[in-house]
Amino acid sequence: MERKNFLLHYETDSQNCGFLLLLMLTNSRA
Repeated sequence: MERKNFLLHYETDSQNCGFLLLLMLTNSRA
């Protein structure tokens, strides 16, 4: 159970990081 929660949290963090990167790239281009 603990391991599953950790993996889920890690995936969410990765998605958030990628989303923020995409947002910054879009803002700098505009």
